[in-house]
Parts: sequence; structure tokens; C-alpha cells
Amino acid sequence: MPALRQNPGSAPRSEVPYLDPAVSFSSAVEYWMPFPWGTVDSGITNTCAFDSFLAHLVWMHRRDPTYFVRNLNLVNSRAEQAVKAVVNLYWRQLPVPSAENLSTRAHFIWRDMLLQDRSQQRPLYGLQRDPATGKTFVNMAGGHLTSVLTPLSDSSLMWFVHSCDCRESADPSSRFSQVVSADIWKVTTGVYDTPKSKLKCRACQEPFDSHHRPLVAPSTWFVHFPVWDGQNARPPFELSDLPTILYLTELRTGNEITFQLGYVGYATSGTPRNPLAHATSIHYIGRDYYWYDGMVDSGTLHQMEDAYQEAPAHMGDPQYVVYFRL
Repeated sequence: MPALRQNPGSAPRSEVPYLDPAVSFSSAVEYWMPFPWGTVDSGITNTCAFDSFLAHLVWMHRRDPTYFVRNLNLVNSRAEQAVKAVVNLYWRQLPVPSAENLSTRAHFIWRDMLLQDRSQQRPLYGLQRDPATGKTFVNMAGGHLTSVLTPLSDSSLMWFVHSCDCRESADPSSRFSQVVSADIWKVTTGVYDTPKSKLKCRACQEPFDSHHRPLVAPSTWFVHFPVWDGQNARPPFELSDLPTILYLTELRTGNEITFQLGYVGYATSGTPRNPLAHATSIHYIGRDYYWYDGMVDSGTLHQMEDAYQEAPAHMGDPQYVVYFRL
């Protein structure tokens, strides 16, 4: 269990960041701030792997400035400190042109955090030169695993509970193959069969029963599920099949914690001429669905009819689903 601050979940008034009173709206979606993709001209580009995540965090912060004060509970987490630094940029209402300046600052904050992340396996995010213009820029091409999930792994901890005739244990989800989004219902209702459920306890020789709801840590403020495990056939995906609310039990306290659907990450497939994929997303805000692409309309939201409408073709295929603690 990672080290936590004192009184995790509390929000001392002195620590709640200032938010301009003008940032007050009648509908949830109005709190969204356009979050443009980074370009060569901005000095940092190919930021789409983490744009959807940061854009959603900014929206959460603007809607409730106490959210991250309450839920960022890790001690000495560079990634969580970077989250605070990014969302605190967005303390007032700004016109769209200013969004490009802010997203560039947010991109560099996140890049600086990743440069200090020891989990990265190779030198990343260095300066390159554009042969056409001679401008130098940072190339952030990568995936959401290295850009978001790995640096924030202690913020999304989950355990599977197994029982037999002689004991009950909690095993980190990282020990098993990832739960795909098609199995979310099974996980949250306690009928999911983990790989360990196919084994027997050496002491009592009874099979391990995994039919329990998973546990989360007090530090867990989001959970994520891939749409495809990359091994078996890609399962069918329907946005309307996703539960919008999950209930998971907190380790130590036993409290029932509610998580709400945040967004579904999408990505295109690379080609031999252009191997880079482009990442986009569909966000669940105020019971409606909106698609986001940082390269389109400065990263504003586009409302969909409902959960049954197919994502725009340019977004590619769904890749992962993210839920946030309420």
C-alpha cells in the first residue's frame, strides 16, 4: 500500500485552489475548457496520448475545485503533483484563443513529470528539429500506458479477492491479465472468474473463489479497463453497454466507493507511411456523451445523440475505458 497523507479524503479549506466566481454555469458541460493538441509551432507536439485524460481532469476541477484536494492522497507522487499543477492553470473563464497557451503549458508540465518517471524504459520526449522550418520542438508520441497509466499506477490500484475453505486473500490486479471492458459488469457484481480461480489452494485443495467485488485503495481515484487484451479476438464494443456507475469496496475502511464513467479512449491505426496513431475520446458528462479531438475545433466538445450513436469514423477504434471516483 503506498504512503498516504493524513486524513485522506478531506479537503481543508486552506488547500482548495481559488476558482474565479465567473466559472459557474447551469449545465455540467459548460465547465469544459477547450484543450487543443500540441503543434510544432507551440514547441510540443503529438500530445494526444494524454490530452483526453488531462482535458477531463480540467473539466472535473472546474466543476468541483475541491475534487483533487480530496482525492489526491499520495505522499510524494510526482504524477499527482503534476495533476495539481495542470488543473490549477484553469482558475478562470477564458476565450478559446487562450486555450492554446494553457494547453501548451499543461503539456510541458506533464512532459517534465514524465522525464522524472523512472518507470519509463527509454529516453523519451527530447528536442527535435523540424526540417521544413528549422524550429525545435518536443515530440510526445507515445501511448496512454506510458503517458498516463504507468506514472499514475498508485492512483488506480485495485485488488481481486479470493477465498477458499481456509483463508481469504487480496491479490493486486497487476498479477493477472487485464479485465476488458466487456467484463466490467462481471467484476462489479462479483461474478468475474480470475485466472487464479482455476487453481486450487495447496492447503485445503479447494478452488479459489473469485466471486467477490474487487477492492480499491484510499489512493485510488480512477480505474481503467482496456477494450481489448491484445491476445484474444477483439470483442464487440457498444458504448451503451458500459455501466455509467461502478461500486467498489475500499480496502481498510470497507466503505462502498462510487465511480462514474469518465471517458472512452479511441485511437486510429497507423500505416506504413505514417505509423503514428491518433488518440481521441468520448466523454460522459451530465448524462450525455460528447466526442473530443484535440485537433478539431481547438479541442471543444461535440455532442452525440446518445450512447447508441457510433463514434465518428475518424476516431478509429475504442481502446480503453476510464472511471473516476465520485
